[in-house]
Amino acid sequence: MTRYRAILIGSILIFLNAFWMMHASIWNAGYPTTVSLFYNVIFILFLITMLNLAVRHLKTDFSLNRSELLLIYVMLSVASAVGGLDMLQILIPLISGVFLLATPENEWMSLFGKYIKDWMVVRDKEILLLYSQGESTLYLRRHIMAWVKPIAAWGSLVVALII
Repeated sequence: MTRYRAILIGSILIFLNAFWMMHASIWNAGYPTTVSLFYNVIFILFLITMLNLAVRHLKTDFSLNRSELLLIYVMLSVASAVGGLDMLQILIPLISGVFLLATPENEWMSLFGKYIKDWMVVRDKEILLLYSQGESTLYLRRHIMAWVKPIAAWGSLVVALII
């Protein structure tokens, strides 16, 4: 039963943590996920630990044990990593950039184009140009079909990382 309590607390804190990370980037207050120990997670865990000590001092059964605190830490760290800088923000440009930005001058296709599998990226140059220039919509069958495989593949990787 105690594990469910930690999962509930961690789930609520994930939203507060995401709010913090979003506003930190908007206000140019730094990006919490650019350092190896995410200071946002450490700070939240510090506050929870201080609150937990106060609850334990009152000798109630509501205090969290070490494994619950660790579970909350892991939940917040994974959520920060997935929603933080250099993860989901660059996924779509990464999927589209290889073939969109390939030119004869940079020789990307001859250097590493053959190593990129079809399911990893969108290869249709016309769809990529419409994506990059705007003034088009994703909601055309042709566009959706071009993006489905790469989004499903990379989305599966992200889900696996979260699990």
